[in-house]
Amino acid sequence: MSKIKHYILNNKIGLAITFVILTIFIVILILLLRINVIVNQVDDLQIRQSPQPTAKSLAKVPKGTKLIVLDNKSAWYKVRRDDKNDDQTVGWVASWVVQSKHLKRSTPLSEATIQLDAGHGGSDSGAIANNGKSFEKTYTLKTVKRVQKLLEQRGARVVLTRDDDHFVSLAQRPEISRKQNVDVFISFHFDSSDEANTASGITQYYYHKQNHSKIIAQYLSKRLNKLPLKNRGVDFGNFQVLRDNQQPAVLLENGYINNDKDFRYIRRVSYQQQIANNVTAALNDYFNHTVETNPR
Repeated sequence: MSKIKHYILNNKIGLAITFVILTIFIVILILLLRINVIVNQVDDLQIRQSPQPTAKSLAKVPKGTKLIVLDNKSAWYKVRRDDKNDDQTVGWVASWVVQSKHLKRSTPLSEATIQLDAGHGGSDSGAIANNGKSFEKTYTLKTVKRVQKLLEQRGARVVLTRDDDHFVSLAQRPEISRKQNVDVFISFHFDSSDEANTASGITQYYYHKQNHSKIIAQYLSKRLNKLPLKNRGVDFGNFQVLRDNQQPAVLLENGYINNDKDFRYIRRVSYQQQIANNVTAALNDYFNHTVETNPR
């Protein structure tokens, strides 16, 4: 015993340093083991079979549930519950939903990733109004930002092709869709006719039929019927941003900018807000109807 005391007295500093290092190591180890545990911040969080909002729901968990993160993909977490509950379901949750500070309840729309594509930009002005100084690129961006605000209020993850006045090539736009694995791509435009004041109205375009693009266009068309301009309906559109896009993709022409009557609406904040309200409502309709009943 005296030998032990003698050793301790002679090695106090070394033992103290060893103890501190060991304590720090244990704390770090505990933190590393717990770093993959998250606490769900919303009610009715869906654990889904695959990382998309239209996938089958495997379980629904309440706010406050601890989840162990096993993997991540396309901004989704692969998780299982971290408690003594017998339910050891492994599935996927939207990372931005499970950690949301403002969303009260998870919905299919809140789990969606939506790409909003403001047509033209930068050196590409797009169509020009009859006054010669009002450009399509300006109003596509104004409208997109209003849609973005509403979708984010609903909890959706929004990807913008551009958020200011800069050029983005046609090839880059569907490439963003692929990289971000978006659930829906919507391109916003304002049409133009060969002769001023000869055409009027709105149109919804799709290219691919097999990936729900046409179905989404139909949902949008139904809601956009509420706009004050004539709805020319859903049509096939051979546009590069649709043709080269493997994600569900729609292009909206929201009025003829070189029609004086249409332009009076286009430049109004109230009209841009109407577009935003109805696009958001249509996406909510689509995801509510599609989830589980008809997954893509």
